Amino acid sequence: MNKCIGISKAGMQCRFNGKATIGGHYCATHYRIYTEENPDPSTLLSIVPSPGSDATLSIFNALRSSPTILSHMVFEMYSARKVYPPKINANKFITGSIGEILLTDAIRAVGFAVKNVAAESSVVDIVVTVEGNETAFSLKNSGNIAAQPILENYRADQVALIRDLPPTLIFYTEPTRWRIVFLDHVIIRKAFEELSDEEFIKTVYKQSHSNLTFASSFLKKLIPRLPNEYILTMEGVPQVPALVPSDAGQLALNHVRELLRTATV
Repeated sequence: MNKCIGISKAGMQCRFNGKATIGGHYCATHYRIYTEENPDPSTLLSIVPSPGSDATLSIFNALRSSPTILSHMVFEMYSARKVYPPKINANKFITGSIGEILLTDAIRAVGFAVKNVAAESSVVDIVVTVEGNETAFSLKNSGNIAAQPILENYRADQVALIRDLPPTLIFYTEPTRWRIVFLDHVIIRKAFEELSDEEFIKTVYKQSHSNLTFASSFLKKLIPRLPNEYILTMEGVPQVPALVPSDAGQLALNHVRELLRTATV
């Protein structure tokens, strides 16, 4: 019997035998993953024009046409997550901020005017000018498609009305695959056009007193249905050298102590 052609989370070929199926020889686990990532063609979505969609297509096409800029950005993203592993809570903010800076630099390098406004906004992170029009994007960072990134933190009371999803770019730095996925309210509403507004909210979002996220498994099921144009990806992942992990909180404290040591009153 042939070996399963699936790839493990560590990036190695599956060690189990696989049977002949649609797509190749797969074990039961990897065949389930294959079917999740290759849904019925009748469920696939088409490009839905919107200001966010139009701007994203222009940006993604420019990045695809600049592989050196794209690969450098991806390399530094993986390196940052290795130095600041997000499993340490303090590092989650660091990797998110680094992602914002790297994407801003890459978009600027391929010819667009872009502003990083994350420090002054709770929802929007960057504003890009495409053909004279400004589009505001929210950026999210994740290492796993099954995870549900936080869409909005509530600084006071939980909001009564969930706002439409703004143009959103989600970075996925997975062990075997890197990609940026574009979403906005227009495309996700199209994906569930048969639902009432109330049913749509319940299907798509999960709201607590402190934040708003997508519902469990929502992204895992939706992303494979998206048009390829909405997903910027690269083959494989970069080979990052051995880098010593750090705790951003400890590094910040060390910096404060060093400044205090040399400060004068």
